[in-house]
Amino acid sequence: MHFSQRGGYGRILYLEPVHWKDDWPLIGAPVKGGTAGEPVGLWPKPNTGRSDPAERPQTSDDFSNTKELGLQWEWNHNPNDSMWSLTERPGFLKLKASFALDLIHARNTLTQQMQSESFDLTTQVDVSAMKDGQRAGLAMFGVNPSWIGVVQTGPSRLLVYGNKEGETKTRELVDRMIQLRMHVEDQHVTYSYSIDSGGSFLPAGPAYPFSFSWWKASRPALFTYNIQPNTSSGSIDVDWVHCHQLEDPKPALMVGNNGRP
Repeated sequence: MHFSQRGGYGRILYLEPVHWKDDWPLIGAPVKGGTAGEPVGLWPKPNTGRSDPAERPQTSDDFSNTKELGLQWEWNHNPNDSMWSLTERPGFLKLKASFALDLIHARNTLTQQMQSESFDLTTQVDVSAMKDGQRAGLAMFGVNPSWIGVVQTGPSRLLVYGNKEGETKTRELVDRMIQLRMHVEDQHVTYSYSIDSGGSFLPAGPAYPFSFSWWKASRPALFTYNIQPNTSSGSIDVDWVHCHQLEDPKPALMVGNNGRP
């Protein structure tokens, strides 16, 4: 197995074929005239006598499992387990905001590793319990994060696009439910939102690059935090996350036993 550096997508793990020559392993495709191999991106699977379909790790989640989070989720810090719940509102992930100056330092940001170079990831969030100073939404989390979400300022609830340059207000929100979407392609992310239950999506902000971050990839993330210390922090309820892959699987060893994709 080996890593391949893929920029903002991180270090992708490849499973490589091994040939034995003079009792030494030669990994990957043999190099003509050489004594070593080179990595391959595609290779026939060994003939095991049966045909197994290609599979991907889980990405989407409806949070119907009230006992534990799906294996795709990872916290960006050690979590404060008193500030999130799958049981307080069954069928929803409740994230409670704690104090932070910015998204990088916010606790309980829930991330997952990208499983494709091109995809749409959409989430539906109930923002009715947000409090003054709270931010919440969907982010591409990394060294220079970008995000789309909701900012509560007094009685006003605003749809906002954010990145390292600051926050851009898009519109005022009235409804309690909103859908937020990121489109990922070619190491850039663009955001959109829907206020009609997914009937139509409106753009928010330009395409924004994401990069290799802290020895791993940038990551899609659900977040909330509050910039006001010593205040009632507020919360959000995440109804679901749906991830739609936009290209055919291309990891190593995803070729059938008969040599065809």
